[in-house]
Amino acid sequence: MLKKSLNINGMTCEHCVQTIEDIVGSILGVKNIEVDLAKKLAKVEFDDNKTKLANIKEKIIGAGF
Repeated sequence: MLKKSLNINGMTCEHCVQTIEDIVGSILGVKNIEVDLAKKLAKVEFDDNKTKLANIKEKIIGAGF
């Protein structure tokens, strides 16, 4: 398992947080996602044999963040 922190721009409310947690949490291989609105930061724990960080970033960007 890898643990990475990602800066996320464009979040303005708890709905944004929930959207990112739902999208990233549904990716095969993601074990845990915690998003901090105040810090504009997401902490992701994932199995890099099942998904890659680039895929996670792509999903976040695709959601508009």
